[in-house]
Amino acid sequence: MADARAAEFLQLARELEERDLELAARIDGISTLLRDVDGLKERATRLRHGIEEIPAEIRHAEVDERDARVREATALEELAAAERAHDDTHRSRKAGADAKERADRALIRAEVVAADATTGVMRARSRLEDAIREEAVLRSEAEGLEVEARELARSVAEEPRLSETGRSVPGRTLPDIEEWAARAHAALFVVRGGLDSERERLVVEANALAAVLLGDQSGGSSVSLVRQRIEETQGRG
Repeated sequence: MADARAAEFLQLARELEERDLELAARIDGISTLLRDVDGLKERATRLRHGIEEIPAEIRHAEVDERDARVREATALEELAAAERAHDDTHRSRKAGADAKERADRALIRAEVVAADATTGVMRARSRLEDAIREEAVLRSEAEGLEVEARELARSVAEEPRLSETGRSVPGRTLPDIEEWAARAHAALFVVRGGLDSERERLVVEANALAAVLLGDQSGGSSVSLVRQRIEETQGRG
C-alpha cells in the first residue's frame, strides 16, 4: 500500500513537473516577445528622433554651402585680380624685382585662399548630400519598421492570455508604433507575471506532496527538485 501511495505521489509530481516545464517554455516565449517589442520601440524612437532632426541639419548644411560659395566667389575674384596684377607687373618695364616678387607672393596667397574656398564648398556640399541621403535611409528604415511591427503584432496576438489592448494593431507612423509597443509590453508583462505566479503555485503544491509523503517541511526551490526527492525516496524504499 505504501509503495502504491508513493507511486501515486510520484506520478502527481511528474505531472506537476510537466506542467511546470510547459509554463517555463511559455515564459521564455513571452520574454522573447518582450525583448522584441522593447527593441522595436527603441528603434522607432531612434528613427523618429533622427527624422525630426534631419530638416534642421539640411537647413544648416544649405546655409553652410551658400556661405562657402560666397567665400569661394570672393576668393576667385581676388585671385583674378591678383593674376591681372601679377601679369601687369611682370609686363611692366618699370617694375623692379621687389615689385615682381610681391606680385608673385600675392598671387600664391590668392591661389591658396581660392583653393581652400573651393575645398570648403566641396565639404559643405558633401555634408548636405550626406544629410539628404541620411534622411532617405531613415525614412526607408521607418517603412521597413512598419512592416516589422505588424508582423510582430501578429506574433504577440497569438498569446492566448493577452488582453484586448495587447492585441491591437500598430498604426503606420513611428509614434503609433512606439505607442503600440508600450501597450504590448504592458500586456505581455501582465501575462508573464500570471505565468510566474502559476509556477510558484506549482512549487507550493509539489512541496505539499513531499510534505505528506516524506514528512519533510523544508520544501524545494523547484518542482523538478521536489520530483527528484520523491523519486529518490521511492528508489530507496
